[in-house]
Amino acid sequence: MEEKDNEMLENEASVEETIVSDAEVKETSDAAEAEENENIIEENKEESKDAVYAFKWNYSEQFEHDKRPSSKRPVTRGAVTYGLIMLTVFVLAFAVLVASISLGKAAPNNAISEELSVVQIIEKGMPSSVSILAAMDDGTSVSSGSGFVVNDYGYIVTNYHVIEGSSQIVITDCNGKQYSADMINYNAELDLALLYAENSFIAAATLADSNNLKLGETVVAIGSPTGSGTSLSVSNGIVSALDRQTSSPVGMIQTNAPLNPGNSGGPLFDSNGNVVGIVTSKLAYTTDATGEKIPLDGIAYAIPINSAKAYIEMWIGKDLQKPMLGISAVPVEKGKVYFYDGVAGIIYNYAEVDGVKYKINSAGTALPLSQAELESKSNFIIDSKATGIYVIKVTKGLGAYGKLQAGDIVVALGGREVSNVVDAREVFDSLSAGDTVNVRFYRNGKLTSSSMTLKTKGDMLAADRNS
Repeated sequence: MEEKDNEMLENEASVEETIVSDAEVKETSDAAEAEENENIIEENKEESKDAVYAFKWNYSEQFEHDKRPSSKRPVTRGAVTYGLIMLTVFVLAFAVLVASISLGKAAPNNAISEELSVVQIIEKGMPSSVSILAAMDDGTSVSSGSGFVVNDYGYIVTNYHVIEGSSQIVITDCNGKQYSADMINYNAELDLALLYAENSFIAAATLADSNNLKLGETVVAIGSPTGSGTSLSVSNGIVSALDRQTSSPVGMIQTNAPLNPGNSGGPLFDSNGNVVGIVTSKLAYTTDATGEKIPLDGIAYAIPINSAKAYIEMWIGKDLQKPMLGISAVPVEKGKVYFYDGVAGIIYNYAEVDGVKYKINSAGTALPLSQAELESKSNFIIDSKATGIYVIKVTKGLGAYGKLQAGDIVVALGGREVSNVVDAREVFDSLSAGDTVNVRFYRNGKLTSSSMTLKTKGDMLAADRNS
């Protein structure tokens, strides 16, 4: 028994020695491993001293992390979600960056391509610009100004003060061709008027958005500053001020473009060659506290086109709905002789003295007729046998077609006598398209009558254009 006990004690001592030995080995091994890790870390630190990073990562910590058993655990759902979010953010940020670069490159090119040189603005705007000459009712004075065409039917915008109190209006296009015009409507407070020149077929201007006008932007004015009413010239400048308060009910465009009285009513074009304003006045001087006049230069005003658009559209729309017979006519008086210029649509008094034939304009000036004018098939002499409106042309497909003809003199409409175009308009103003009206007229010296159905002016203009 005692021998067994001694043997067991020896075995236990042997086990204890083995355990102690293993612990020492493990401790030695751990120490060696730690020393090795520290050496590696120091090496990594030495390598990173000379590196430059946009985003610097701590490689020594990453190395220690990779040696831990926990780094081999499966990826969690939260980590996956976080990774997807970060990837999405990166993709969106990259897309925004690319888009901003593209827009940044495109915007300046677009802006440059829209603006025109002064020469290009003139080339675009000149065909729609006109000179205006208005003979006053007193028969002795004449007003001159400018204007521009706003649609293909021959409607023209100008200042009201240019044609106020006129008995006859003549417009001249950029090619020197003249046309007779009538006033359709006006707003005296805004100093705006709308004219209509039949069969003028002048190119229409493009109207801009004057709210987009910028200080310092290039502008070009086209008009007739000489006062002749028959020639156009050009001046340019910049926008000096916007929404300038004057006697006008609207804020005005101020420009330093050189302008003169004959420019009144003419177009002011923006840097894209579109009408941005209507030239209306020039500030020539101001007065000091003592009342002395102080000359000013480079201050002119234009009505913003946005302030006029509503009136222009309303007036044209209303005029196109007016009832019409479908004739072109001029006023004549019994016993008088006239010369009719068929191209311009202008009627003149006619006289012949010592074999020389003259046309006499509304100002009373006698102008010798050229042989070309006398031989033109568009012109003719009218020896009126009655007072009324002399029919020049009948539009195919409208109410008067097949019932009236060129050379007839209409003396009554709907039972009311008419001696001029104004009388006829007053009759039509009381009627509507679709109404039937009785027309009395002279043909070859014989008085006759016929019933005719009225159509709109728009119908007449469309039919004239199609023919």
